[in-house]
Amino acid sequence: MKKIPVLFFAIIIIIGIASFSLKYVFGYIHLFGISFDILSLTSMILALLSVLYQMLTMIASSKTPTTIAISLLGFPLTGKTVYLTVLFNEILVNNRLENVSLYGNETVERVAKDYATLQKGEWLPPTGSDVFYYRAITKTKSSSLRTKYKIEVADYAGEMLQKDLLQNDNYLHRTQYFKYVVTSDILFLAIDLEKYSGGKHENSDIMEKSEYVFEIEKSLIAALQVYIEEKSMLSKKKAKTPIALLFLKSDCLTDIDKDIAIAKETVTSSFHRLIKYCENHFMYFEHYFVYSISTEPLHGHIPAKIEPVNVTPPLEWVIDHINRTMF
Repeated sequence: MKKIPVLFFAIIIIIGIASFSLKYVFGYIHLFGISFDILSLTSMILALLSVLYQMLTMIASSKTPTTIAISLLGFPLTGKTVYLTVLFNEILVNNRLENVSLYGNETVERVAKDYATLQKGEWLPPTGSDVFYYRAITKTKSSSLRTKYKIEVADYAGEMLQKDLLQNDNYLHRTQYFKYVVTSDILFLAIDLEKYSGGKHENSDIMEKSEYVFEIEKSLIAALQVYIEEKSMLSKKKAKTPIALLFLKSDCLTDIDKDIAIAKETVTSSFHRLIKYCENHFMYFEHYFVYSISTEPLHGHIPAKIEPVNVTPPLEWVIDHINRTMF
């Protein structure tokens, strides 16, 4: 889509140069027994091109939205559903993302219901259905041919995922959910800093830090490699799929070190193998420390006022990428 305006301008310039050249050499041409002044004919052609361009613009803005699929990949009880609920509430209520709105009654109702649960100080129950799609719609800003596209983020049922992982040595690519991941255009990888820091949540199990890092890196690196193979992207070049690494429950950083900068450095150093893999195999990669509920330590409890930080930047980065590269 991005190439169309450039093509039109190139055609106009070529026609303009050609018309002046023909005018200088011939003055008039004859079509169907009628004499035309070259410049007059050029004006007619340019007028027709203008009408055609407007028609293409109308078609592009009114057609069915192109779907961009995002998978949020991570272990159960990582905080994925809370993150998605708060993210889509920021779009729905606080209008945090320009030209982005929720799409479909199911998404609106799910976000409104789940966010109300969080406001009551209650954690969300495990995702019940096989997979739920959070949907939003937006438009490109990269060209005058504004194209709608729909963003779908898949959230897989935690209990079913847990059962699959137990049966498959914690390999995410062996789970039923991975069939959705393979069809995705963009991947969000989720890491639970509460488990990493040794924090305790009423729904979480305490795991040794080194063991958690080992299991996460083993599972995510294997899943990414299988994803590359399934998408037929094995080559010397880096894969073009955007990868965002989300460190969820970043309120637990203070349990790692009171100095947040040192805590963040400790975390990225611990997961250096996963980060290095992503940097070496994918053209577009970023990592984010996300506070879905608050920057203050939660210790398993939801405060009276939810104040998320760094929740929208991963999706903003994705939208910017789509604007620059996909249309």
